[in-house]
Amino acid sequence: MDGRRIYCSGRDLHTISSDIFAYPDITYLELSPTREACLNFKLNELPNTIGRLTELRILILDTNNLHKLPNELCNLRQLLILVLSNNSLSALPDNIGNMEQLESIHLANNRIRDLPVSLFQLKNLTFLDLTSNKLRQLSDGIGQLTQLQTLLLYDNRLHFIPESINQLKNLTTLWLGHNRLRTLPRGLTQLKQLDWKHNYLSTMLDENPLVNPPISICRLGFKAMDKWHEKNPSVNSLDL
Repeated sequence: MDGRRIYCSGRDLHTISSDIFAYPDITYLELSPTREACLNFKLNELPNTIGRLTELRILILDTNNLHKLPNELCNLRQLLILVLSNNSLSALPDNIGNMEQLESIHLANNRIRDLPVSLFQLKNLTFLDLTSNKLRQLSDGIGQLTQLQTLLLYDNRLHFIPESINQLKNLTTLWLGHNRLRTLPRGLTQLKQLDWKHNYLSTMLDENPLVNPPISICRLGFKAMDKWHEKNPSVNSLDL
């Protein structure tokens, strides 16, 4: 990767020096506190001028104290990887879909309740981590992310997974554990690339009040789930 690479970490990371934005050819920027300092010294705000770094490919802002992201962030149209895990974000910019080159978004351990519609315009996205947030629903738009290989929704507040998830034919990893799901999309078993190992179900489905099909059936794998649906054709996910 050509261009400048800048790492800013340490014990005094409350603000960003304006000098950084004098280098528009930066392609890699990491702004994270050191592990030993991360409890007390965190970045509180991302300046609007972040939008000047239009050549940026990788932006790492994990383990800070960010509550909000400036809309100018979405000017980074060349960005491939965005890491925002372990912050205090409750929302994403409405125009995040402008960052059309994005391949990987890391948002674990935030406070996100809803996803902007434009997120589902990111056709190159292969990795989306929303572990340990406060998501209450997942839009039908999720089915538009057809290149997605990893979708992590573990530990949220989801009651329902839309049928459109069945369109994610490249999906290999799906974490749905620790939500409030009572039913699964019937076509989920058609996702042939999905990893369904027995020792993987603790993150995939456990700690949900599943009844359609029951968790005991899910633990037996896709074939058992298909047979359950064949024996219970009148059970509709919308009835639950």
